[in-house]
Amino acid sequence: MPILPEAIIEALSELGGERNVREVKEWIYDRYGDRWKDIGTRMSDMVPVSHEGNASSQIQAKYRVLNRVSKGRYCLILNESKIENVKISKIKSNNEKDIVHSKSKSHYYIDTSTNMLEVYTSKRLPFEPKGWQVDMRNSIRNGLKSLNGENVTLRALYKSMSEDFFDVENVLFYNVGSSAFSHLDIKSLQFERVFEYPPTVNRLQQLNHYQSYKILEQNESLSEYWAKKNTLATWKNVTIPKLSSEIKPHSIWYAMKTGAIKVFDRTYSNYYGMEVTIKSPIHTKINLVSVMKPLLDGIISSFHHHELSDLDEVIFRLNHYINLPQEKIERFLLDNRTSILGPRNLIQAYRSGVKWNPKDDAFPFMKINIETQSQNDNWLIDGKIFKISNINS
Repeated sequence: MPILPEAIIEALSELGGERNVREVKEWIYDRYGDRWKDIGTRMSDMVPVSHEGNASSQIQAKYRVLNRVSKGRYCLILNESKIENVKISKIKSNNEKDIVHSKSKSHYYIDTSTNMLEVYTSKRLPFEPKGWQVDMRNSIRNGLKSLNGENVTLRALYKSMSEDFFDVENVLFYNVGSSAFSHLDIKSLQFERVFEYPPTVNRLQQLNHYQSYKILEQNESLSEYWAKKNTLATWKNVTIPKLSSEIKPHSIWYAMKTGAIKVFDRTYSNYYGMEVTIKSPIHTKINLVSVMKPLLDGIISSFHHHELSDLDEVIFRLNHYINLPQEKIERFLLDNRTSILGPRNLIQAYRSGVKWNPKDDAFPFMKINIETQSQNDNWLIDGKIFKISNINS
């Protein structure tokens, strides 16, 4: 159990470095209970004299690392020589990783090590978090800054026994925020969902959800959890629009529908895997995390055929985005020649536009590679969809 100054430093570190007394108090009470009653006074005493702090403070010099930003609001002084000897309530696991938050009843733990970030949490991260989940998201964003490298392969993993339907890429990337990954030069992105109990935290506490981010070495295996089976479909050199933050699923869907797709097997599978290679023009940079959602939704949608919802209204709205005769859009939507994933209420009217609804929750393994072309200004994609099975089943 830390002493109060250590808990205050830990709280500010996890909350982004600057907070008011109430926010720090709530963070500490959430993790360590209400054993301390004088948090505001102690924070005031942690301001050094050099920053107009109280000269009569009895706080040890190594803990006097706060600066008063305004009344009741403090930030950490970015001076590592003052705080390098301060232990911020961390416990060591057997492999010597640092795990933040040591209270056994905490909602989440963040574990950082060289080129890896692990998150243990009692609830899955939603798109619009509230309360402690906002703090957790901020901690994930801060922890991702420790990952670095050029031309890296990033593997993201979500592990839980929950069988809820959701898109794993949303939890791992979209809900965290694509800007949190923008500092990484990602040339290959692999993400997986695994239906297993998460590892325990230091063998003390079992939390229901786990996600991790790791820079892979070149010789690491394709997946520790999923075995690739027979290939169901492939596509090669499908021309797509430039991948940017403006790209939408309908552009990718249309490109796939007019591209060269080969179907080898229509046998149903509980789980699918997909690999995509983006062939980009030379000297182009791609923030892969920011474009992968519409890219994957468009690709997977092209392997369904549409049924159920108002077809006429959907076609009318799609016509606004895709400059094609409405009868041709209808033909593409209903065409089942490449529909290895089967019929689906694939697209619905939503607000003033449309919303795509592919079965991407059936894809617990995906990998996206970027390959630079030397003599071509076009944007192309290759790829394949295949069956997978759990290695341990």
